[in-house]
Amino acid sequence: MKVSIVTISAIAILAMSSLSASSQENEKAAKARKDMIEAKKDLTEAKIDSAADYEQFKKEAETSIAENQKKIAELKDKGPSLADDLKKKYNKKVKQLEAKNEDLKEQLDESVHTKTSKWAAFKREFKKDMGDVSDAIKNIGVNNHE
Repeated sequence: MKVSIVTISAIAILAMSSLSASSQENEKAAKARKDMIEAKKDLTEAKIDSAADYEQFKKEAETSIAENQKKIAELKDKGPSLADDLKKKYNKKVKQLEAKNEDLKEQLDESVHTKTSKWAAFKREFKKDMGDVSDAIKNIGVNNHE
């Protein structure tokens, strides 16, 4: 009889510890599910922010490219009024600027395939290149003797 009470007590202790461990596992699983739901929500928000950032950047870049195209067209119209020796150099520079502007347009079109991890670097480099082209357009007539 004593053995059976000890056995029953041992079984009861094991059952209680098993229930306690099971309860702790359920709490951990519930916390993990809650954390996963929050992470998914954060990821969705990040994707929305990233898409909005891309659209805004693209719109601004397209506007700048279009402005550059207008300025290049104006530069082309100005070219024939120059002396012959300057006209060749001037036209060559204008064509180079036009090619660079077209390259920027192609880069922008391809930017949709840029990975999120590389987006900031692409954007920084694109803005630098855009600024270089815009500055070159502004300065093309400054020193025609080069």
